[in-house]
Amino acid sequence: MASMVKKGINSFKFFMAYKGALMVGDELLLDGLQRCKELGALAMVNIQLSIVPAALLLSGVIHSISHFQVLCSNVEQ
Repeated sequence: MASMVKKGINSFKFFMAYKGALMVGDELLLDGLQRCKELGALAMVNIQLSIVPAALLLSGVIHSISHFQVLCSNVEQ
């Protein structure tokens, strides 16, 4: 991460969604947040429910507006 910051990349995104693909574990997340603090970098965390996009894909729904509609209805429940 330090070499990336030296090259001008000063933000890092951590995913707590998409298990088995992009999701990082708790230990890696905490280490990454601490490292961002040490380097003065911006840390971003994606924490969406991973089951919603997967359910949409399996049902054949691929339009981004559908993701929004399903996500909102799940949040309201």
